[in-house]
Amino acid sequence: MNNSNNDVKQAVAVSTIFWANRRSEFPIILYRTIVPLLVNCCKEKNTAVRVHAEQALVAMLKLKDPESPVYQKCLKALDSGAAGSLADCVAKMKKAIAKCEIKEEEFDDTLPSNLKEV
Repeated sequence: MNNSNNDVKQAVAVSTIFWANRRSEFPIILYRTIVPLLVNCCKEKNTAVRVHAEQALVAMLKLKDPESPVYQKCLKALDSGAAGSLADCVAKMKKAIAKCEIKEEEFDDTLPSNLKEV
C-alpha cells in the first residue's frame, strides 16, 4: 500500500476480511485494485500487517474452498506481473491456508450500528 502508516494498512486488510466474509465475489475492478495492495502487504516487515493481508487474500479469493473459481478469475483479471506476484504469494501461503482462521471480532462496527438507530 502506498500509505506508510501500518494502522491504515491493517484497517484496509481487516475491512477486506469483513466484506469478503459477507460476499461470494466482488466486481473485477475491485480485485484489480485491492489484490495487488494486499500482495504487497504480505511482504511487510510488520507482522500484524502481513498476517492481516494474508487473511484478507484467503477470505477475498476464497482460498480455503478448493471448488471456488474466484482465485482463477482474479488471476485472469490481473496483468501478468500482478498475477505472477499473487501466484507466488499464494504458493508461499499454501501450508498456512489450511490452518487459517479468520476472526472478525477486531472489526469495529460501531458506525453501522449507530446508523441503524438514526
